[in-house]
Amino acid sequence: MNKKILIVDDSGTNNILLKNLLLKEGIISIVAYSTAEALDILSKTNFNIIILNLTISEFGFVFLDKLKQSKRTKDIPIVFITAKNKPELKQKVLNIDISDYIEKPINFNYIINLVKEFLFN
Repeated sequence: MNKKILIVDDSGTNNILLKNLLLKEGIISIVAYSTAEALDILSKTNFNIIILNLTISEFGFVFLDKLKQSKRTKDIPIVFITAKNKPELKQKVLNIDISDYIEKPINFNYIINLVKEFLFN
């Protein structure tokens, strides 16, 4: 079974680096640069994990709500990455039933290990 990750982040640099690091681990990832693009991709492909940069747009929570309401995507683990290091944001996100919350700057080793844990344990 192929394990796949959807990365939703408007930062081209972070996307390329994370995608290449995952590929070195044998993990396929697809990048979406907007929530609209992500929804389109999710309608056609199944994923094991979604990595979402919460700051990609004002629709981050609307996007998350759509994921949690869909039978197809409601059980996919979601890892949030954000540059907005605010306690109230963290609490709001953690109340939504996400799998992890990561603040920037990104620790790529942590993310790789987290992904491997979700995929292989």
